[in-house]
Amino acid sequence: MHLTSFLQDGQLTIALSGEIDHHSALPLRQSADELIYRYRPLTLVLDLSGIEFMDSSGLGFIMGRYALQKKLGGSLV
Repeated sequence: MHLTSFLQDGQLTIALSGEIDHHSALPLRQSADELIYRYRPLTLVLDLSGIEFMDSSGLGFIMGRYALQKKLGGSLV
């Protein structure tokens, strides 16, 4: 699992590559949440184009970031 990010005009893009499974979901969540709390983006873009495999832990990761963005007044794309 690899994560890269960039912030531009209030939009935080997190690009993911590799696999999201029960082994990688927790550290991925911690890294993403750290970025979200640091930058408080109006819009969070999750770029999943580099994901080769994702199980239900990956879906939980996406839904958790959606809930966090909603709580902070932002949106998820």
